[in-house]
Order: sequence, then structure tokens, then C-alpha cells
Amino acid sequence: MIAGSLLMTNLSTEQMVGLNGAAFADGLSVMAWEVVAVIALVALALFFLPRFFEKRYCYATATARNPL
Repeated sequence: MIAGSLLMTNLSTEQMVGLNGAAFADGLSVMAWEVVAVIALVALALFFLPRFFEKRYCYATATARNPL
């Protein structure tokens, strides 16, 4: 849920309108930034989310929410 929230936060008018115009003008290479951003946000959520739950609640909560 939190990774999805991060992804949806990353979407804005700039991505919906601006990148479409830039892709039309320069090709799809401008979209690479957003594709890499999705991968990075998911990786960060998987890495930091268990640590957040462990610090905020307890070790059992961190492992129950994320088995990694």
C-alpha cells in the first residue's frame, strides 16, 4: 500500500501532460526517467518499510508485513 502511495504521489500533471509532449517531440527516451523512478521507489519501499515498522512498532510487525 505504501509503495503504491509513493508511485501515485510521483504522478502529477507534469507526467500526464509534459512528458507526453516531450515524448512526441523527442521520442520515448524521455520516459526512461519515470520508469527508473518506479523501480527505485519500489526498491526503497521494500528496503525501508520493514525498518520503519520495526522502529515504530516491533520486530514481529516488521516481519509480518514484509517477509523479505
